Amino acid sequence: MAKAKSSVSTATPTGGRGRRTPLTRAVAQPVQPPLEPENPTGGIDLEQYVPAYLTFTATKLASGAAAVYRKYYGVGIEVWRVLVMLALEEKVSVNMVCKLIGMD
Repeated sequence: MAKAKSSVSTATPTGGRGRRTPLTRAVAQPVQPPLEPENPTGGIDLEQYVPAYLTFTATKLASGAAAVYRKYYGVGIEVWRVLVMLALEEKVSVNMVCKLIGMD
């Protein structure tokens, strides 16, 4: 029975037939110099850094919601989150509530 030919040979760097394999093509590429940082000070540009923007937005939303919960219901954001968990699932452990809402 004849063996199927592989398109990538590992016998020699050139595949034993004088042609380059994907491995040798990757190795033969010239090394690019590291990119210069866009911010000359080397710090993070918070106006362009998405995680910082998401954190800022989440903090603003949570603090606004906490003010509403405190004004109308007399509870803070942590208590409100626990109440929501208990409303969704009556038989849930304290450990599970803490895990699901990210409390210590």
